[in-house]
Amino acid sequence: MYMLSRERAQYYYKSLHFNHYESGGTCEQRVLVLRARFDRILEELSIKDFDSQSAYVEKLQQVFTALPNRFTEEKKKECHALRRYLNGVQHSTFEADESQYKLSVKRLCELINLCSEEEIPRDLNKIWKNQEQKTENKKRKDVNNANKVQSKSIAEKKELPFVLCVDCSIIENDEEKRKQFNDALRNLISKIADDELDVNLRLILIGKNKIKYIVTKTGETSVYNYQKVCGDIIKNAIDNSCDFFKSRLKYYHDNNYKFFKPSGLAVFMLSAGIAGLILNKQKTLAIEQQEVQVISVGLTSGMDLGLFSNLSQNNTAVIMKEDKFEMFFNWMHESLKMICNKEE
Repeated sequence: MYMLSRERAQYYYKSLHFNHYESGGTCEQRVLVLRARFDRILEELSIKDFDSQSAYVEKLQQVFTALPNRFTEEKKKECHALRRYLNGVQHSTFEADESQYKLSVKRLCELINLCSEEEIPRDLNKIWKNQEQKTENKKRKDVNNANKVQSKSIAEKKELPFVLCVDCSIIENDEEKRKQFNDALRNLISKIADDELDVNLRLILIGKNKIKYIVTKTGETSVYNYQKVCGDIIKNAIDNSCDFFKSRLKYYHDNNYKFFKPSGLAVFMLSAGIAGLILNKQKTLAIEQQEVQVISVGLTSGMDLGLFSNLSQNNTAVIMKEDKFEMFFNWMHESLKMICNKEE
């Protein structure tokens, strides 16, 4: 059973089409027409007249009762929302709004559709579909902005500063070794994220003709290019890592954060060729005085670990077994968990 004939439904659809596309009326004028059409439709659907101030409510209730299988609780809410909005047209404080007008067109068309067997014309659908797309785009933009604010907030909270400096020049031309290293590094970064460890990781990757500096949380990358292997390579890497620790630890101190113990972690994984270029020890010794732990790892089998003497005063250097990146980074992950879960 339907309360509106197809002919009457088509009549109202055409009226709404003319009001939106052809009338040339202002938003307020088009809303007034909606109010008039809503009145007319409810009058046509009503079995009896109501004189009370709640006539709209009672007329809608008649419709809901007559078509119980068509009006879900959600559809009833939509109808009452339309009723409340169009009631406001009579108030002196009412201000027409384009988005609310289009939403009201949608609700009135759905009411007509539910009370008849006539589908809503495509041209009328377009009125609110475009508006819904704009609303969805705005919501997406708002979410993105909120995420940016949240990301900034996360970046500024207390985290363990962690520098991982790796000499990649010795594996660049070996596809298998390069894959092993990349997989192991990705796993380490994923585990840090999955475990929600409070770690601020900066990668320093030394290649054959450039050094990449990567902030893993944001993906921000900078590059230092060089022409030949010289002391400036490792000096640049050390200076960058020390400036990173200095900046983060100062921020924590200024904001009265409790420090982790150690307060930071620096891991230098270097070949004999690059380690032999470390000549100035003042920088790393200075960060060790702030309780940043410096770990030196040799990547060349049988290399002289004395080459690392200018990197750390407090820790003995070790040589990593060939191609054991996965094993070493797993150990590194467990160490990070211990530090983050044992706050001083």
